[in-house]
Amino acid sequence: MNTSLMNTSMSFEIPLDEEQIRSPRTPRAAHLLGSPNRSVLCETDLVERLEKADQRRSNVLEETRTKNAQIIRKVMTVREQKVQKLLNRSTDMLVNIEEDQARKAQRRQQAIEEKISLAKKEARPNLLIYLSLLSVKKWNVSRLLDPLLKQN
Repeated sequence: MNTSLMNTSMSFEIPLDEEQIRSPRTPRAAHLLGSPNRSVLCETDLVERLEKADQRRSNVLEETRTKNAQIIRKVMTVREQKVQKLLNRSTDMLVNIEEDQARKAQRRQQAIEEKISLAKKEARPNLLIYLSLLSVKKWNVSRLLDPLLKQN
């Protein structure tokens, strides 16, 4: 065997402090130890992020509620307008129907009155003729019946 291989030496460090065992010092560790605790920063950062996210969610929710309320108000307004329009149309139709019925009744009454007045106008001369004919017939009937009555 070669002597150069046998002259190698090894050394081990055995720390006497327990603190050094728990936190080994590396070049990065020195930098981290100088700054505030990373886990605490992460927790506070996380809490802030969660609070901001909650705030954004609540803002979006509030905006959505506001928009929905506006949409509902708009829909209700349109609905009320349509209902009012329908009621107005129905009322107008009822008024028109009543007016039409009144006009028809008035026309019927006028037609009846015209027929009555026409009949009266025609009946007067006819009545005079009829009465005169009746009186002539009566005279003729009585002339014919008188001898028959005398015989009995």
